Amino acid sequence: MGRTFGHQDAWSASGSELTDMLSEIVRNKPIDDFLRDDSRCYLIGPKGTGKTLLLLKKGLEKRNLPEVRTIPPRGMEDPVDRSPFFGNLGHKFYRKHQAPIESDIAWTSVWLHAIVKAVIYDMCRLGIHSSSGKSMTDSKLKDYEEAQWRNIQGEIQQLFGTPPYYRLKTVSDFYKEDCQFLDDAPREGLDRVRHEIDLLSSLYRDFRVPYYVFIDNLDEWYQQWPEFWLTCIFGNFQAIRSVRLNFRDIHIYTSIRQDIYGRFSTEKLTQYDDFISFLNYNNGELMSIFEGGIRRLDNDLLQLPGVKDDNPMQAFFGDVKQIANKIVEDKSEPVDQYLIRHTLLRPRDMITIGNWIIRAKGTGQIDEDTIRTGVSEAAQETAKGYLEEIKPLVDARVQLLEFISQYFPSNIIDRKTAEHTCRQYNEDRQSASCQSDCSTCYNVHPVCALYEVGLLGYAHLSPVNGKQVQSFLRPGEVRYTSAPEKVPPSIAYFLHPILDEYLGNERVNKKCIVGYNLPFDPKVLSDK
Repeated sequence: MGRTFGHQDAWSASGSELTDMLSEIVRNKPIDDFLRDDSRCYLIGPKGTGKTLLLLKKGLEKRNLPEVRTIPPRGMEDPVDRSPFFGNLGHKFYRKHQAPIESDIAWTSVWLHAIVKAVIYDMCRLGIHSSSGKSMTDSKLKDYEEAQWRNIQGEIQQLFGTPPYYRLKTVSDFYKEDCQFLDDAPREGLDRVRHEIDLLSSLYRDFRVPYYVFIDNLDEWYQQWPEFWLTCIFGNFQAIRSVRLNFRDIHIYTSIRQDIYGRFSTEKLTQYDDFISFLNYNNGELMSIFEGGIRRLDNDLLQLPGVKDDNPMQAFFGDVKQIANKIVEDKSEPVDQYLIRHTLLRPRDMITIGNWIIRAKGTGQIDEDTIRTGVSEAAQETAKGYLEEIKPLVDARVQLLEFISQYFPSNIIDRKTAEHTCRQYNEDRQSASCQSDCSTCYNVHPVCALYEVGLLGYAHLSPVNGKQVQSFLRPGEVRYTSAPEKVPPSIAYFLHPILDEYLGNERVNKKCIVGYNLPFDPKVLSDK
């Protein structure tokens, strides 16, 4: 039981709360693929889609198997290497290797070195040798194994110093050591890394024990130094595939934000498809996450606690099943639709909404006004966090909130108005005249930027019923390139509902509710 819907970040949870979160993970095919298939080593999804929680779940499951070992090793509290803040580590080396091909190869080598070195160090720390996985303290080791061990002592000491090795170390520890050395001597350091990779590869033939390695949080610092961290993360991405292909007993897993993955520019990405689980959730799965949060609440926070297990929505909301829209005339909508359209279709957003409704409720009962207040506050928090998150992906000359608040006449506009707002935004900055084709225009593209990050939708004909519906990209769906992703030709464009407060409710269209896959009547544009 609890007083909230849970933590928005899995790393903030602990004890029974974390246990509950792990046991109540909503399963779908991408999640099942990752948890069951050891070849799925990349978890890719927008921020807030549960990547950390899934890494924790898989890491804990593997750590409990006696026949395998993990990095971080047993003895460390968490089974996942949550990369610490590295600051400027690697910057000097990065500046020496900025040519795209050279940079990719260099950073892939650094990560490959850190991963394999962490595994072999742990084997040496424990005295594990040979494919048997036995300890050197076992009394019945064969003579040839002892001889082999003596033969490689020099190489081991060259890598790790004189044994015994007491300190618990992770991939991040070796990565940090590498970056410090590489910053001091970029060329000599890279040569040493490559030499040691050959040495580690040779040693690996004598150390054949199943290891599971879990790395998270690499993209946490992406917003501060985008280009540097993009290079770093892409090197990690390529190194993991190399490990999976060349070190078959090392199983390694990591998480990558989908918007960062979308910036990886290589024609070889299709080679990685069998190694990736792309996280996404449909509306039913999102509502299951919300209902799971309800079931964890203390009974005094519920309207009808007696039906919590059978009907959690009724237990939480009581008799409220529809929300009358106070801005769009004569319109109401089911509670679940109202909640979901004020999110970015991420599990984290559902937790945020639930927690804000509880705050709005206070010691009183939940009614429609309470729900509207909570959802509005949650939408603003979601928008604020997301706008900060996407800063590195948006042209620095485009100020999205300024553009929305000062140039958008409504949350629903036609194509002519969209083009006018873009031209006006550039003219006010004394830019050259806009071209009709965005891909050949050298000005800034605020409308395209909103579309790319999923904050501007468009109308299109549904293949299901042949009627106009509203369509938005999900966060991270665009593969970012140097040219902006053009907004599709459309009779209408829609500002995402999480931005309504920034736009101003007085400018929200009074005839149409905006949201994912909701219907759109073109007559709305002519109705005043």
